[in-house]
Amino acid sequence: MKEKFKSSFYNIYKNKDGINEVFNTFTKADVIFDDWLFDCLNDGNFENVDSDTITELLNLGFIVPSYVDEFQIIKNSYIDYRKKKEKLLITLVPTFMCNFRCKYCFEGSTPKSNNQIIDYETLKKYAELNFDKFKHVHITLFGGEPLLCHEKNVDFYKYIKKMCELNGQTYSSSIATNAYLLNEKCISELIEICNCQTFQITIDGCRRTHNMLRGLAGVKPTYDVVLNNFRTLLKYNSIGDLNIVLRVNLFNNTIDEVNELLEEFTEDEKQRFSIYFRYIYNTKEFKEKNENEINLNEFYELAKKQGFSINGNRKFSFYHCEGDGAEEQIHILPNLKVYKCINDMTYEKSYIGDINPHGEILFNDNIHIWNDYSFFEDKKCRECKYLPMCWGGCPLIYKKSNRRVCIHEKVMEENEKKGEIINA
Repeated sequence: MKEKFKSSFYNIYKNKDGINEVFNTFTKADVIFDDWLFDCLNDGNFENVDSDTITELLNLGFIVPSYVDEFQIIKNSYIDYRKKKEKLLITLVPTFMCNFRCKYCFEGSTPKSNNQIIDYETLKKYAELNFDKFKHVHITLFGGEPLLCHEKNVDFYKYIKKMCELNGQTYSSSIATNAYLLNEKCISELIEICNCQTFQITIDGCRRTHNMLRGLAGVKPTYDVVLNNFRTLLKYNSIGDLNIVLRVNLFNNTIDEVNELLEEFTEDEKQRFSIYFRYIYNTKEFKEKNENEINLNEFYELAKKQGFSINGNRKFSFYHCEGDGAEEQIHILPNLKVYKCINDMTYEKSYIGDINPHGEILFNDNIHIWNDYSFFEDKKCRECKYLPMCWGGCPLIYKKSNRRVCIHEKVMEENEKKGEIINA
């Protein structure tokens, strides 16, 4: 009997300007099809599809055997991954000091005058006691501004490099920086010593809004320095082995203003990084109306037309953010307190433990509430095609309000209105 197949529930069908694109949110396969095969996938009819094509569609996850319960496979895969605990993901905040004075900073409640720097010797003891429990360790340098502690960071990485080599482990790192201090020596050391593979740099919309919102301490403009240092970083990515991301924050920016920023880059530079847009949201210290909150699509369309690569959540992962999971994904703060999420430092249950002077990590009872898979029981999540990309949405919002926020819902609705999403 000929085996029967069905189209994956997690296929997103898109038709724009006569181009038929199918994206699978679980496997992250993204392919352009001719009209006939696109219709076969959309209709779930594969009677006349040859065996080689069937095999390829199966491998990409666009079709599955008719008896397969995809939701159960995804749920089991997620839980199995969590139980393995093969990777330790640390967001390291060496200091809350910052050379910028961004008006909207969510860390605004943390005094920038607090010049505390993490105790690196205790951090080394923590590494000795904990790193060998995992096959791979990834550290994201965050702040404050992590480059204010660059020399100490490099010394720490030299130490863990030797340790990981002795343990037969691998390690990598990434950094989120305002780029003001990102000179050539710094870039070289981050790549060669810290094995830094991902760099995220932020520019606020255009020269006008960037210098208005993202000034240096002393209210000095920073746009030109940040842009020049970003260009220097791009020179190190000639073969594309680095993941360089430009985050463009928007605050009542017009399409023309964003176009000013995009036109700063040459065709060669565009090939060396990806870009994404975020609107500046209100915090405890910053409450302003932002027209860019409504829709970012026009900015993405402009960037795509100009040949930029869009940075999106299309890489395979089993977590929404660092707030997922339990003790294998943590934030370590300058005072050696351990948090799950630092987007709201006033939320007491984000604080999950401490690292003592011996390097031992002592978790408190809050750790248990973050090891949560309840989104699999949520009706809206169970029926959502974007579940394998979202994994229940922001865990902090859920912990604080007991509601799940779908980050893809607005985008889907906008695209459906324009007729670009079919059978979503």
